[in-house]
Amino acid sequence: MGHKYKDTINEIISDVFSSTAFIFPEPADLSDGIDLDKQDMIAAELVYKGHREGILTLIVPLDLCTELSDNMLGEEVTENEDMENKLDAIKEMLNIIAGQLLTQLHGDEAVFNLTELIARKLYQNDIFELIENQDYVCSIADENIIILVLSELRLENECQSTYS
Repeated sequence: MGHKYKDTINEIISDVFSSTAFIFPEPADLSDGIDLDKQDMIAAELVYKGHREGILTLIVPLDLCTELSDNMLGEEVTENEDMENKLDAIKEMLNIIAGQLLTQLHGDEAVFNLTELIARKLYQNDIFELIENQDYVCSIADENIIILVLSELRLENECQSTYS
């Protein structure tokens, strides 16, 4: 990731996961041969508009969603239990990350409208399509991959001032 906020984003991910769900991610690099084939992956997505516009996507394995749900609710989620708690857990993590990240990147005065969070199952090709040509960070927690994709859109007046 060539993003100038990579360290900030990694720190926020680490802080949120450790303080909210007692999961301790460490920064990682997808090019180090991380195997995504063996895990069912889930993505939570949030669109924000206002001071800036963009999309935040949090990608984690389904197994990690189970652990998030267990740790956040303080009770074990069974394998047969409805997916709702698992998906709610990843959406809540993204919500917390988004609040901290948008404040860190754009300041306390910036105002944003957030869409309803959605979560969905990803297929192998989906992951690479989501991160291709985007800014993202990757972390590992107990062999579970965590990817946060930041897709900020340039606003019209920024484009005009760039070319003026």
